[in-house]
Amino acid sequence: MALALANHIRRLHVALTLLVLQLPGDVADDKCDTRLTDAYYSTALSSLLRQGYTLSRGVMQVTDQNGFGANPGNPYVLYQGLPQSNDDGSFAIGEQDAVLLIACTPPEVRYFSWRSYLFRGGGDGLVFASMGDPTNSLVINTLNKRQTVHEQATAIVTTGDATTYEDVAAALQTAGLGDATNLDQVELSLFNGSSAEYVMLHRASIWSSEAARDAYFAKNSTIYLVRPPAERPSKPLPLSAMRPRGSGSKEKDIPGLLDSLGALRQAVLSSMSAVGGVLNDTFRCDDTSLVGRDCIANDINCLGDNPDANYITCASPLPPHPESHSSGLHDVFVFLGTNCRATGKCTYHNAGVYYEAMKSTVLTTDDRSWNGSALAFAPTLDPSLASQLVAMVFARNCSGFDPFCIKITYEQVPQGETWYPVSRTYLDPTSATGPLIDELIMPSVLHFVLPGTDPPLG
Repeated sequence: MALALANHIRRLHVALTLLVLQLPGDVADDKCDTRLTDAYYSTALSSLLRQGYTLSRGVMQVTDQNGFGANPGNPYVLYQGLPQSNDDGSFAIGEQDAVLLIACTPPEVRYFSWRSYLFRGGGDGLVFASMGDPTNSLVINTLNKRQTVHEQATAIVTTGDATTYEDVAAALQTAGLGDATNLDQVELSLFNGSSAEYVMLHRASIWSSEAARDAYFAKNSTIYLVRPPAERPSKPLPLSAMRPRGSGSKEKDIPGLLDSLGALRQAVLSSMSAVGGVLNDTFRCDDTSLVGRDCIANDINCLGDNPDANYITCASPLPPHPESHSSGLHDVFVFLGTNCRATGKCTYHNAGVYYEAMKSTVLTTDDRSWNGSALAFAPTLDPSLASQLVAMVFARNCSGFDPFCIKITYEQVPQGETWYPVSRTYLDPTSATGPLIDELIMPSVLHFVLPGTDPPLG
């Protein structure tokens, strides 16, 4: 009787908390509040405890990363602090376990997603690969989704067991998050889950406010490992279907775009020649074709691939990088191509500098900075077509090329080191996954050497 009364009082307290917090003026514009997430947790976890589940607490925390081809200048948020967590951010969970996150989605950003990864092996035998599609900003279930998916309560359930997911989803329904529940599926049919480890990557990119970004990354939202009773039989989820890529529209079919790109290339050649620059070589960029499930099947390191993106590199993605670029004071590289954000083929588009074995720097540029770059070299281009093109310079010395130049500093890429750019095209708004590579025009890099002599190394 005492226990039943205590449970009734607790449920009444949670209900009143939710009611009060949703009163007009307390949570402005129906935005998510961390007090709400605490209340949702209280109800959902109490329901699971009554069914014999055990809980362990962890945290979702920002982690700086410059390995594995990390996106330059873009921090990642990982799950940490679970009972079997490692220093590298990986963690082990049982085949019937789940990890539950109830949190607020990011404020106004161009792209965000959650995805767990298989993180198996180590050293040269590491497999760091996506198991399926991410829960991204175009498909995520949140409260008040009709208005916006930003700053809204959401629940992410990471599990490979059907019964566990059904129980957690029912508990979230009781808590009022039924419409905001998302399955981040562990694909147990692809590997032996009894000895597997995982990494969760939460990405959030292209922020409208640096202050909002800093505040969001400082939240350290709570997560819970949810473990069912030991005697319960397992029921693995069937393999999920991947979202199909492609919308049927191709950049090359945009009237005048290919001709304008050719005219831009000629204008760059003429502009560089006018200042004594000599074309040293040309590199065409290509998709690295990183597919998580293929990597898992073949025991290949997928470098934390994101199915929502293409990874387009102008050098080999693995050592020894035979096509990497040498950067002296007189080397100038012009990144030429289309801006897929402007052509409507992606949600955002960036290019960043890497060296060594896919080691990232903080040197990056994205589509927000590209408008006007084509006209800077080719002022007679049709402005509407020029806005769909990019001509960004990468150089040790940006004199004469600003504001459309990324300076390759010696701090980021030491003298004598070679480097290469990687371009990412994120999230076709039509298919809600990565753009189909055949519907994009591949960029290229023109390497010029300007007059002068570089000082000797050392």
